[in-house]
Amino acid sequence: GVRVMLDGISLSDGNAGSLGSLTSINISDVDRIEVVPGSASALYGSEAVGGVINVITKMPTKKEYRLKYLRGFNDAERNIAEASYRDRWENGLALALTAHYEDMAGFADNNPVVLPVTGVGNGRNAVQGGRKTTTSAGVPAYVVGDRGATPSHAAYFNARLYYALDANSRFFASFAHTESHVGFNDFHNYLTRNGQPLNLPTSNVSINGDRLGTVRPTSFWDTSNPNLREENRYIVGYDGRLGEKYDLKVNLGYFDRKGYYVASGTGATFRDGPGTNTNTPNTTLDGSLQLGTAISEKHYLIGGYALTRGTLDRKVYQLSRWRDPENSRTRVNEESSGTSTNHALFLQDQFFFNDALTFYLGGRYDRWTTSGVAKKYVGSPTGVFDSPERTHSAFSPKFAAVYRWTDTLTLRGSAGSGFKAPSNFSLYATPMQHGQY
Repeated sequence: GVRVMLDGISLSDGNAGSLGSLTSINISDVDRIEVVPGSASALYGSEAVGGVINVITKMPTKKEYRLKYLRGFNDAERNIAEASYRDRWENGLALALTAHYEDMAGFADNNPVVLPVTGVGNGRNAVQGGRKTTTSAGVPAYVVGDRGATPSHAAYFNARLYYALDANSRFFASFAHTESHVGFNDFHNYLTRNGQPLNLPTSNVSINGDRLGTVRPTSFWDTSNPNLREENRYIVGYDGRLGEKYDLKVNLGYFDRKGYYVASGTGATFRDGPGTNTNTPNTTLDGSLQLGTAISEKHYLIGGYALTRGTLDRKVYQLSRWRDPENSRTRVNEESSGTSTNHALFLQDQFFFNDALTFYLGGRYDRWTTSGVAKKYVGSPTGVFDSPERTHSAFSPKFAAVYRWTDTLTLRGSAGSGFKAPSNFSLYATPMQHGQY
């Protein structure tokens, strides 16, 4: 995988280890994006086996005010409003504030209903209105409708404070809040028979001599909406010099996230009836201390310590009205919680053989600890599935070489390994997966 970071802090969440929200990163606040191709697992862990992308925010250089409003129409119907303020003072302090709001009407054609052809039609329940296409696997199919537009809104606010000691060293702190909500609209059934909309469900449906079989109303439902995501992000750090000989990077970030999605249940209709609401609140604490020094003109040594801690507190609620997840909870069907912590020590030697060839040799020692519990109250199996604390350690070596053939052509090669711990979701989300790693 590729490790994506903001000011040196990983954006992976504490649930499934997936990439968190990027919406609060305004392009005008970005100073540069550092990309490290190839294996970087010695310095950054198993997430960086495929490389690293680090977004570095920009320290303001002068006082700036900015107001923006955009309006989209037709297929791009939306409203976007944004305000920002940046300033820098002579004492080295700098401040950046940004607020952003966006609402989108959605686009129904982005969510088509595609039914594959299952054979030759027999003429019964012949219909019109479908559009020929193929599935992603190349099977003949028809577009028979859409699941409706998905209106949504998104908003974020971020504040960043900097203090520059000199041209090469700075302290920074930031806070960001993001949220997004996706709703739903009525679906559209394109199929007609004798000029009238086709009633659903209908079996033995055929079109142009091709059999579609039974067409059910649930095929037209977007059963993941509404859904919600919120995140609060706190980051502090230092990037600069330590005395005359050392380069120091210290980063600490804390993320508090919550979100949910829904699913319809047996007997549900498009707008009402039973269902479930899965909530996945989680937190991550991510920090590192990295110290580098030039041993000679041809050697640069980096060493440090990294900490990652993720927690999950998942609940699945039974709903009496699946489209109203916040006001129709009747019970908890299952719940689980888990905590995983990883401590790591790393060291990397960078050797400049000549102006064109550079060698990297490094290693990383990880010590991972986890514990959690899964509780299931309905279905099978039911019960409490407790997992006491357990620990695993691993050493991951790395070797890499970079040869700059020309100013426009660089050859890279690397070999190494990385310790990949399972996510809290894979360990504790359901009793079926509990305890596997």
